[in-house]
Amino acid sequence: MNLFIVESPFQLLSAIEASHTFPSDSNLLIIKYLPEQKNSSINNSQFDLLIKLKSWDKIIKIKHKRSYFLSDLKLLFCIIVPQQIKTTN
Repeated sequence: MNLFIVESPFQLLSAIEASHTFPSDSNLLIIKYLPEQKNSSINNSQFDLLIKLKSWDKIIKIKHKRSYFLSDLKLLFCIIVPQQIKTTN
């Protein structure tokens, strides 16, 4: 499984290239959107356009509100909890 965590459109382009260079049966993309600020809407809309360049097995979108800690905690929850569900079944 390939796991890609991106915070900028350029990182997403690099993740797309890496997924082609290192093929895998599953590709997980985690996008950490910028907090609501002046230029964040341009950046976030670029994410939405670039996502369509590749088909991903799973995409997790994390939108920052105020605290980066809370969004990182949400990211940890999104990754660990599904893994625990799979191992207990």
